[in-house]
Amino acid sequence: MTLVRSHPRLLALLALAIVAGLAAVVVVGIVRAQPPIPVAPQHVAGANCTGCHTVGGPGVGVPGGTGLPVSHTGRTSDICTGCHQFAAAATPTTAATATPTTAATATPTIDMASVARGGLLYDAWWEVVGASAPTGNQALWSLQTTNTRTGADTWRCKECHGWDYKGKDGAYGSGSHKTGFPGVWDAAQSKTVAELAAILGGSTNAQHNFTGLQPADKTDLANFLKYGLVDMSKYVNYATKKPIGGNAASGKALYDGLCAACHGLDGKKLNFGTAVQPEYVDTVAKDNPQEFLHKARAGQPGSDPTMPSALVLGWTIQQQVDLLTYAQTLSPTPTPTAAPAATPTAAVLPKTGGNPTGTSDSSANGWLIVLGAIAGIGILGSAGYVVARKRIAG
Repeated sequence: MTLVRSHPRLLALLALAIVAGLAAVVVVGIVRAQPPIPVAPQHVAGANCTGCHTVGGPGVGVPGGTGLPVSHTGRTSDICTGCHQFAAAATPTTAATATPTTAATATPTIDMASVARGGLLYDAWWEVVGASAPTGNQALWSLQTTNTRTGADTWRCKECHGWDYKGKDGAYGSGSHKTGFPGVWDAAQSKTVAELAAILGGSTNAQHNFTGLQPADKTDLANFLKYGLVDMSKYVNYATKKPIGGNAASGKALYDGLCAACHGLDGKKLNFGTAVQPEYVDTVAKDNPQEFLHKARAGQPGSDPTMPSALVLGWTIQQQVDLLTYAQTLSPTPTPTAAPAATPTAAVLPKTGGNPTGTSDSSANGWLIVLGAIAGIGILGSAGYVVARKRIAG
């Protein structure tokens, strides 16, 4: 203590060490309590974008930044368009102004966006055109008695002709959806787009006139019938409802890269049903694989954000079957049960945040011990000094 009394500078340094030690402990504690910086959520949700684009590239977060080509209109949603704008659509060449080659060599240009929109119309046309759902039964509905649905359901193309487009000769040939009406498959193979559109306007049966559809709507629906149908009996075993030749691993890559953004990695993020009777993506895949394939190809009418269409994305039918195969492997739909009573446990302090300094937790703990020791030595030294002063003063 005599040494300390005779060297006031040493006393000042000792006091400074005490203050520095305590400050370091406080600062390190504050830093360790901060959570790590998350990855930009819009680029996590839009994980399908990262298959082609680099996160953090030019235009990120800048409205009207990196432009999106017109071909992306079926691939993106409001997740992307919040920051990026579509390029102006090119003026299409109509059949009336195009200069045809010979009939034998001309190959029609198929607008897959029109085909996909037609698939949405086939599902629930009023959701697509922005009309109110029909309340009365469709005029032809009274010709059958086996399907007891009423109202808007009777106006859905799929309710008469099935998700496999074969009507009485397909999956809807039996069960509660049975109507006895023929499918659209045969007509789609033999008739032109113009002829199919005319049928929707009542050309062959006045009661089959869908007055709620504009000419452009009828053309889109006719395009779907002509170019968007597949023979689902080649890809689904109707008896077992299992896909034929699907690859679950390939389907998982497709699902995780695109579908999981809305449906969740486990498929339980969106419930199409109710809390009592939930319905998820795996429910549809298992119970009605034909419906799953149709919606995977065309999308879901009225969804927000817009559900991507495999037709517009350019996915092959094999990729779509792979997706169906994987969707059927997702966890079973849970049965709602009462939550069990919580069992009291000893309180455990959560470990929060990360370590932004890049050092390990054990290293950070070591520094805390060293700083604490320095602070302790300083405090003890100061206490001793005060006691010595008292003794000398006494």
